Amino acid sequence: MKHFKVGVIDHWSNYNAGDVIAFPSNRPRRVAFEVIANSPIEIWADVEGSDLSKAVLIASGDDKMSVEYTAKGNSWVLIKADKKAQVWVNLPDLDQNVAKTMDDEFVNLEPRIRENKEFGQMVEIMKLNKAHFDAQMKDERIQLAQMRQQIAAMQAKETVVAEEVTEDVTEGEAAT
Repeated sequence: MKHFKVGVIDHWSNYNAGDVIAFPSNRPRRVAFEVIANSPIEIWADVEGSDLSKAVLIASGDDKMSVEYTAKGNSWVLIKADKKAQVWVNLPDLDQNVAKTMDDEFVNLEPRIRENKEFGQMVEIMKLNKAHFDAQMKDERIQLAQMRQQIAAMQAKETVVAEEVTEDVTEGEAAT
């Protein structure tokens, strides 16, 4: 089953056999149109002249087709079909030049303002977090230093006690 998406019917026009469709242009452009017929058709295009002496076959089919091509300048199209065929053409716009979508804009060369309200708040929070972290590290270092002093004092007492015990014991007592 075929599905034809035709669009607005008012844009379609009857094509008479032998008519040449002209696409005038003074610069390169894209040409697009649609063709529907009740017989096999051929679409020929020429960029040299309207007499189609050097025409090129660009499409062929037997029902509906969409044709697009690019030409460096003027171009002409001829659609060949059977004598009793009904051929309809949808030429949305003969002048298919693309218009500007927006006005020209100028670039601001000034540097962006980096500090907005949220950025300033984030910087302040980071500073507070760093100060809190530094204070915690300082407290932990002080506690570690105190623990090291306590350990050193305990080790010093143990060595002093061990030295006293070894001095009081004589060699004879140590042997027994």
